[in-house]
This record gives sequence, C-alpha cells and structure tokens, in this order.
Amino acid sequence: REFGSDALRFSIISITSQGQDVFLSKEKFEFGRNFTNKLWNAARYVLMNLSEEAVKEGISEKSETLANRWILSCFHETVEKVQKNLVSYRFNDAAQALYDFIWHKYCDWYLELSKLESGGPAARNCLLAVLDGSLRLLHPFMPFITEEIWRKLPEGRSGCIMTADWPVCDEDLIDKKATEKMEKLISVITAVRNARSFWNINVRTILDVDFDVKDDKDIELLKEEPIYIERLARCRIRAIGKGLARPEHSVAALAGGIRLFIPVGEAVDLQKEEERINRKVEEVENHLIGMEKKLANKAFLNKAPQEIVEKEKAKKENFEQKLKALRENLNALG
Repeated sequence: REFGSDALRFSIISITSQGQDVFLSKEKFEFGRNFTNKLWNAARYVLMNLSEEAVKEGISEKSETLANRWILSCFHETVEKVQKNLVSYRFNDAAQALYDFIWHKYCDWYLELSKLESGGPAARNCLLAVLDGSLRLLHPFMPFITEEIWRKLPEGRSGCIMTADWPVCDEDLIDKKATEKMEKLISVITAVRNARSFWNINVRTILDVDFDVKDDKDIELLKEEPIYIERLARCRIRAIGKGLARPEHSVAALAGGIRLFIPVGEAVDLQKEEERINRKVEEVENHLIGMEKKLANKAFLNKAPQEIVEKEKAKKENFEQKLKALRENLNALG
C-alpha cells in the first residue's frame, strides 16, 4: 500500500472543513504520510535517548531552561486549542493545531534544542512528557501509530492508550514570555541559516554575526541565551549593541525586530552572487508574466478542471514567494 490508514485518515480530516467539498488527490495524502513518518522518527529519537529510569514527570517552570519552558507552554496551548475545536466539531482545525505543534515546534526545533543540554535528565523527561501528551491528543486522529509508539514508552503506562487520561491544559505552564523569547531566537537562527543557504556558504564555516538592537530586552536576551544561536546557526556573536555600523562586505537581515549583519566577503564573491540573483529575478519574472496571462484567460478558467486551475494558482503563488525572497536577498547586499 502506498498510504497507511493513519496517513489517509489524518489527511482527510485535515483538509475537510465543515460544509465544504474536498478535491482529493494523491498529493494531499502525501501530507498525512509525511507527518506519520515525522512522528515515528521523532519517537525513535526520544526512545533511543531515554535512560532506563526515565519516567514522565511534572516539569518545574522555575527550574528549567528557556527551551523547556517554551515547549511546555506551546504544548498546553495546543491542548487548549484541540479541546476547543473538538467540542465545536472543527476536527480539521484540531488536526491542524496538532500538526503545527508536533512538526514545526516539537520535531523541527525542540529536538534540536534538547541536544544542547547534552542529554541531561531535564531534557529527556521533557521530551518524553511532551511526546506522551501529544500521542494522547493524536490518538483519535491516528489510532494505530499512536498505540504502537505508546507501547514502547517506559513502564508506568499500562493498558491501552485509548483508556489513558486525556491531557488537560495547565495554565500555570503557559509562559508567554518564554514563547516570545524563543520565537525571537528561532527567527534569528533561521535568518542566519537562510543567509548561509542562499549564499552557498559551507555548513562548516563558522560565521560572525553582529546584532544591531533597538530594545534593551533584546540585548539582554542575546547575552543570556547565546548558546542557542551560536550552536544551531553555527556562528559567533561578534557584537551586540545599538546603532552598530554595518561591516564592509556583509549581508543584512531582519529577524524579530533585530537587525543582523553577517560579513561574508571572504566566503562569497559578492559581485558574482549579485549577477546570479539578478538572472534568477529575471527568470522568475518571466515565469510569472506567463502564468498571469494564463490565469487571466477566461477560456482556460472555464474549460480546465478545477483541480488544474488550483494547481496553476499554487504555482503562481510559489513563484511570487520566490521572487520576493530573491529581491530581499538582493537588497541585503546594500
């Protein structure tokens, strides 16, 4: 079989809103399959890094790291969203809330952040606690994979996941300040990574980064939590301050209200890169002109199947995003 029952079930629930028709396609089922694989691989990582005595424990907000406070806050906010959407029969919104949390926050970021603690017990217990709660929330949507992973969790989880207690939102663990701080750090890390990728800089190269900051709170945050940025973005924080001058041969980026300057002169031929970007801008603009003419053609819109029209609109949106990103990087050269 190309798609498992859980992948099929989650895909259909996610794309089906109340009172709306659904256009099914093979690509839409890949959404659920990819999510199933992501969940399985994340669970394998967590279980491989658990000690024998690891158990689900309550995490003290006062004694834990920023990353732990952030993921627990996000988890309990997700519990609240899922509960509200289920009560109002908005099953697709509940599924989307779980997808966003598990894929984008837990898998994409917290698994990486937890590695910075060198496998400490606090990180392991938090990884397990959030995985445990996420499986319970997911069980109505994906009963088979959640049961399979549940049975592999450490002792203390007897019986079937179907009879396990439903997670309850703990408002005391919803930490808006931790969320704001971590989201700002994530945006900074992403900006440095994007610059490295766009300018084809070797992943082994440690980049220097200067931060031109307007808010004293941001200066305090960058000084308190440098490890997240330096380790995950593979860079060195060279300077933090207000009104910093832009270094020569550097690219600029804006992340969470913080302006970054990344000197790339030695690693990048800026003149050649500027020429490369301009060629790509021209190429994408030509694609967009052709697609806009096609979508403005009434004969095409009336005769083509709705699914084909939607694909063309999605392609146009994708090219618009590419063009925006190219221009932003071109402007980053100053």
